[in-house]
Amino acid sequence: MNKVNFEIRDNCPASALPEILHLFDEANQRMHSFMTERALSYQRDEMKATIVPVADFIIARVGLDMAGFIAMVDNHIIGIYPSENFRWCNVGRKLLNIVKRRHQRLNVNVFFKNTSMLELYLAEGFHILDYQTNISYSELSVSLHWNTTNDRCEKLNAFSSVAY
Repeated sequence: MNKVNFEIRDNCPASALPEILHLFDEANQRMHSFMTERALSYQRDEMKATIVPVADFIIARVGLDMAGFIAMVDNHIIGIYPSENFRWCNVGRKLLNIVKRRHQRLNVNVFFKNTSMLELYLAEGFHILDYQTNISYSELSVSLHWNTTNDRCEKLNAFSSVAY
């Protein structure tokens, strides 16, 4: 596998919003294939109206191409949206690790059927807090939490369990 060097950009300019929404649509359709077109359209409208005005976006670029982005509001991850063209180089994991270095605790809600993202969060040390049905979409959702204390303890336990 070829190593890809991402350029990370914080506080994206307003000119990047059309590209962000395009990638949001592409990734959302791919990761939420279980949702109806109407539900996906509702999510896009919700993203534009309520999330874009208040969210922080961290964008990964390769040259002129947007490889992916993560959207945050305070300590809550709205979502990680990798481009199909760059999923093979773990752009989502790289964006998540950038956010983990900047925050002491993080929360995220993931649809249970979105197994690739659920597996990523669990592999990165997030813990399941709760399951609930998302009323807007009638889908099971999982609330996850991560903090630096738990992450350090897990790494220490993994180190101390190594046989000598």
